[in-house]
Amino acid sequence: MTTNKAQSFRRREERGAVGVLVAVLFGAFVVTGLLAWSVDAGQIILERRQTQSAADAAALALAQSCAKSNCNIDADGLPALASANTINNGARTHPIERQCKSNGSIVGTLPVCTSSPSVGALRECPPVPSGLTALPYVEVRVRANEGGQPLIPNPFTKANDTGPDTSNVISCARAAWGKPSAAAFTSPITISTCEWDKFSSGGTSYYPPPTGAWPGYGGAGQSPFPLAATTPNTPGRELMITLHDPGDGECPATPSGGDAPGGFGYLNTTGTCSTTATSTNGVDYWAGIDTGASLPNACKVPMANIHDNGPTIDLPVFDCIVNNGSGAVTPAMDCNSGNGANAKYHLAGVARFFLSGYSLPGGTKNSWVTGNPPCSGSVKCISGWFVSGVLANPTGGVVPPGGLNYGLSVIVSAG
Repeated sequence: MTTNKAQSFRRREERGAVGVLVAVLFGAFVVTGLLAWSVDAGQIILERRQTQSAADAAALALAQSCAKSNCNIDADGLPALASANTINNGARTHPIERQCKSNGSIVGTLPVCTSSPSVGALRECPPVPSGLTALPYVEVRVRANEGGQPLIPNPFTKANDTGPDTSNVISCARAAWGKPSAAAFTSPITISTCEWDKFSSGGTSYYPPPTGAWPGYGGAGQSPFPLAATTPNTPGRELMITLHDPGDGECPATPSGGDAPGGFGYLNTTGTCSTTATSTNGVDYWAGIDTGASLPNACKVPMANIHDNGPTIDLPVFDCIVNNGSGAVTPAMDCNSGNGANAKYHLAGVARFFLSGYSLPGGTKNSWVTGNPPCSGSVKCISGWFVSGVLANPTGGVVPPGGLNYGLSVIVSAG
């Protein structure tokens, strides 16, 4: 009897112990599962960031290649660029799964994009923003993969997509290109379409842009400086461009010599040496002129800094000067009639110019090429050369490429 009572008592004690043990084990399994889920979810987020970063960089680079008429598969080392924007090892890679262009009229070997934009399916790019639908674009899709096998365990791949190919994290990016329609400018200099056409041989003669430490030429791995300027100027060499040049027979000036378009002229600047072109119709941009001969006071230090430390300047190119100009240029306008403080330049586009030196009332900087002032005596001039490239921080609009872009393109993210 005593033995049976003792055994019954122990069984009652064991019932409590088993309950505690089950609770502990169940809790451990739950915690372990949640930790595993968190780790895998974190891995998805990390890979998503990497693939999206790689896709963004690759799309912008491919759009830049297309803007230079190189709209081809793997243009300008595209796969290496995508890989450089991710963390890779012996097993893990981030290959480009797709690269394509918006339409078949774009010259190059890139195929035309065929997939539909989607907000829900992360492997597809979202729709093109409404303000960029007229621009040509490219899409790049980057995949994360490990040893040729699915990178993310199957239970979690549904966070990426709902289609059959969900074993890899895939991101898409789109970039478009065009030409600038207007911008804010940080130097007071402007030049006419006539002068630009003459000095760049109609947009066919550009010198390589600077690279590396300023001035970007003459050092290890850099292009040499161009040859010194000649009289008259020779495309492909340093150029010497005079201020308000009424004696320019090829590009006649206004009656007042206010540069429309003889030589270069000044824009009407603010106290920080900046100018913003304005528009009444969103298409045609106009900027006020400064008819003086001296470098504006607010521009003396900024111009010296540009010469000494860079960068190249975004140079507005104008095709018309009239008093109180606004709206579209019409055949009835006398585009060589503007003079005085009420005159305005109509901007045809933006070029990029390396300012190698200048000799102006209010400031002189020796040419990087010759080590001497670019002109002397009563002559007022700037020196430098046109380069091609991508407009830095465009503040105006971007319009489809076509016609003259003056060697300058705008690249924008488009989804």
